[in-house]
Amino acid sequence: MTEEERKIDQLCQQIIVALKQQNPTSVIALSPELISRTNTQPDVQARAYGWLAQAYLLAQKTELAKSAIGKGIRLAKDIADSRGLAQLHSIQTQIITLQSTTHTPLKHDKSPIGLALSAIEQEDFATALTHARKAILLADAGQQPKQRVIARLTMAKIPEHSGIALQQAQQIADQSDDHNLITAVKKAIDEANLVIQPHVF
Repeated sequence: MTEEERKIDQLCQQIIVALKQQNPTSVIALSPELISRTNTQPDVQARAYGWLAQAYLLAQKTELAKSAIGKGIRLAKDIADSRGLAQLHSIQTQIITLQSTTHTPLKHDKSPIGLALSAIEQEDFATALTHARKAILLADAGQQPKQRVIARLTMAKIPEHSGIALQQAQQIADQSDDHNLITAVKKAIDEANLVIQPHVF
């Protein structure tokens, strides 16, 4: 193994450890050097972009994550790396899921969530509460964790209802074991400056 190969291997191991420790800052800092050193190794470079995309995802920087994963997928396609491509597409799906989970419906959306958000913008909180409650009932009936969380994140935007709504959203996300939902709820809790005690088993 050459000195250059040893350095590339060392960078890969450092990035993998940082990802396992959920330390996106280290991954983002190490990635440019790894990417620059692997111009003649597209399979490794594709994985480097995949790791970088995961770091941006952990850091809740979805646009940068989309850009990185796109570059990785293009490299994997160029060399017909089917295994690498499958892993990269899986990361891409996570990015899209997180983006759709945190997406705010358009004002003209006539769904209960869209109507609730429109009422919140107009500070008509009584109307917003009515639509948000309907959204929660519909979501609970459908039993889809993602929709149940989104409905409660909408409710959380209404004054005096954020605490219980975010607590319920956190419980649903935790039970679903969906990392993207858990991340979206954590972001909402952080933005609301709330402290929700973790469950102790």
